[in-house]
Amino acid sequence: MSDEYAVYLKSPKWIALRKRAAARAKNLCEFCGRQGEAIHHVFYPRVLKDDHLDNLIVVCKSCHELSHGIRRSAGQQQGIKTIMSCVI
Repeated sequence: MSDEYAVYLKSPKWIALRKRAAARAKNLCEFCGRQGEAIHHVFYPRVLKDDHLDNLIVVCKSCHELSHGIRRSAGQQQGIKTIMSCVI
């Protein structure tokens, strides 16, 4: 994680966006419906000041790991890719 991104994650803008994304999804994972644990960028913005609510989704730990390719389950990974293509 870059220093700039680490600072951004503590900024008032990011905190407000996180709260709005969680409220929009009722803090439920937008992939599987379980309790949300993280706010995930669909695309990481090249310029952090251009970040926006439509680029954020609420995810549970399992789906967050799958979305980053940390966990390897062919069926689940394909499901995440399919859902991500619909979100985008």
